[in-house]
Parts: sequence; structure tokens; C-alpha cells
Amino acid sequence: MAMPSRIIIRAAAAIMTVAGRIKKGVEEVPELTLIGNPTFVISFRSDEVDVFHVNDFMKAKGWRFNVLQLPPALHFCVTMPQTLVDDVAERFIDDLRAGIDYARSNTGTTAQTTALYGLAGSLEGNQQVTELVFGLFDHLYAV
Repeated sequence: MAMPSRIIIRAAAAIMTVAGRIKKGVEEVPELTLIGNPTFVISFRSDEVDVFHVNDFMKAKGWRFNVLQLPPALHFCVTMPQTLVDDVAERFIDDLRAGIDYARSNTGTTAQTTALYGLAGSLEGNQQVTELVFGLFDHLYAV
């Protein structure tokens, strides 16, 4: 069963409207840096607070992010169900600001959230992967 194009267009417009409000809100949080020029997948990092602490706080509030490793960052996708919640963008930004305060108050402690992508997820593993790649290139480009 095909969905009529007018419904798809209306859904896309609602998603882009909410995503735009969230993007603007993230840009107004001085501790955060928006990554890229997002449409409805929004990603941000911070040089001032541990974004994994922000994620811990936001998770407790019911928000769900995907974590990024290098650099530490968070990203999420605005979807149709979120557009059905009144003032969802404003609620998100309010919680995000409170998450920044939470992260600041937990500076120096280990967050519950972490990003781990295989062997490269640790400093030692990252060094091993780097050496492996260099060794591969040395072999490939040996004269």
C-alpha cells in the first residue's frame, strides 16, 4: 500500500521544522558545537564538558542518542513521532541545557556512557590499529 505524497510531504515538513528548531537551539548553547550542516540528523560535540555525561543526563530524561568516539560527540535523528509531541524542540533544549549543567557538576568523574568501536576504542588499541595501518602501507608501497 503506497502512502499518498501529500502525507509524505506533510511528514517531511514537520520533521524539518522540529529539526530546525532543535538545530537552532543547539547552536545557542555556548558549550556545544554543531557538527556539519545537519538536516534531520543532528550531531554535536563539546570542548568544555564531557558529552557522555550530557548523554547520561538526557537518557534519564527519556532522550536517546547514538554516541560517537573520535571526537566524543552525540547524534540523533528527528523522526515523525517526535513531531507529534507539543513543544518537543523546546523541551529538548531545556533538558540539554540542564544536561550541560549536570556534565559540568560531574567534571572529573567517569560517565556511564562510552563509545567503543572495536579495538580502536581504547588508547592502546587505537595505537595498535595505527601501527597496523602504517605497516600495511609500508608493505603496499615497498619498492
